[in-house]
Amino acid sequence: MDVISEPLDESHVLSSFNSGKEPLDRWLGNSAARGEVQDTGRTYVWHDGDQVVIAYFTLVAHALHRESLSKTQQRSLPAEVPAILLAKLALDRQLQGQGLGAELLVNALQKCVEAGRVVGCRYVVVDAIDDDAVAFYEKYGFKRIPGTDPVRLVQRLKDVAADLANEA
Repeated sequence: MDVISEPLDESHVLSSFNSGKEPLDRWLGNSAARGEVQDTGRTYVWHDGDQVVIAYFTLVAHALHRESLSKTQQRSLPAEVPAILLAKLALDRQLQGQGLGAELLVNALQKCVEAGRVVGCRYVVVDAIDDDAVAFYEKYGFKRIPGTDPVRLVQRLKDVAADLANEA
């Protein structure tokens, strides 16, 4: 599917977006633009050229506490570990079930890798909204951090970059 992926701006139409996950839909309509203005998150949207948003993801600078990681992941890391939080990822219902969620994730992870080339960063972090999201992220190599609610998953940015390079 040919889509335009670009940073959210005031020209994008958000009102018809429906992922089937009300918190994700509400956040896009009520908070994404504020995150842009306040520099607290960067939202990227997909559309077909008509500015009507059919998918989006939001990236945020983040830090993991070393103690939240497994013993093997903690080795020789500072107390605060630089990360990128994939804070939101959603696809409109009409497009679900076509493999486009994976494409949207790849788009988001490409942005993470680009950021990691400029700023030191060890992990990509996601907080899964539900069990379906956990399964989705695990399918793409994310590992759970035990004892987190909502379920938090991580993947080393270096591994993400290697996977994307192998797909190219």
